[in-house]
Amino acid sequence: DDLISAGDADRMELILISQTASATTVNSTFFATPVPVISNQSRIFDDLGMTGPTMGVDFDRTMAQSQIVVTRPNHYLAAGLTGTVTVFSTEDRLGWGVPNDNAIIIAGLPDDPAKATIFAYDTGAVMPMGTAPARRVGFFPDGDGPSIFTADGWALFDAAVEWAVNTPPQTVNNDYVLSKDGV
Repeated sequence: DDLISAGDADRMELILISQTASATTVNSTFFATPVPVISNQSRIFDDLGMTGPTMGVDFDRTMAQSQIVVTRPNHYLAAGLTGTVTVFSTEDRLGWGVPNDNAIIIAGLPDDPAKATIFAYDTGAVMPMGTAPARRVGFFPDGDGPSIFTADGWALFDAAVEWAVNTPPQTVNNDYVLSKDGV
């Protein structure tokens, strides 16, 4: 993370900011980059303009969690999942953000669904601190993350990647839904 620059995004289809990336090093490097970004590092949500600037209020992480609550199950980013979903095989940290009303909020913390664990902005959406130059996704793992994903955790990740880089194939009432082949 200390060797990157915004120019590194040239010719890339997606930027994935790992939960292990240093928030103070990466900071706002990709804020204006016209490439889709998925951030697993909740402490960069504000640097990407996706939330307000106050840690503990606008973004943070919570300890000892293994589940999220899907609040918008008909959207493509929900990967066909509903209700309370176990995303980690053991408890770990979950990142969260409080996006604005222009965000697509998919899931939140079980005890506080307003703290979004999966949320996104489409290209051109007005975020709390700027306009999304390409799709932006805030995604929950903030500890060991993918190494302890359940099958549902991976399904949500796959949906986030697919949505970030492509226009999903089907819509119903402006919500994206999975097609029969899972795409």
